[in-house]
Amino acid sequence: MTIQTIENLVKTIAAQVLDQPIGALDMYAPVRHDDMTRINDATCMALNLNISTLDATQHPNLGRYVQMVQEERSKQ
Repeated sequence: MTIQTIENLVKTIAAQVLDQPIGALDMYAPVRHDDMTRINDATCMALNLNISTLDATQHPNLGRYVQMVQEERSKQ
């Protein structure tokens, strides 16, 4: 899966969790803890990853979270 595809998947999941259109997402706006938890759970299921809630919520925004997901995916 390409980097762009991973970013698009996370954006799609985040848009659903945050109830916003994808185009309205600000990748560098803060994301609430409970929302990031739900985004992480759905992303891990979709990509078959094991990222802890603690690790996911250490990233303050979607942009940083996407970077972490890409790094974890590249380890597989």
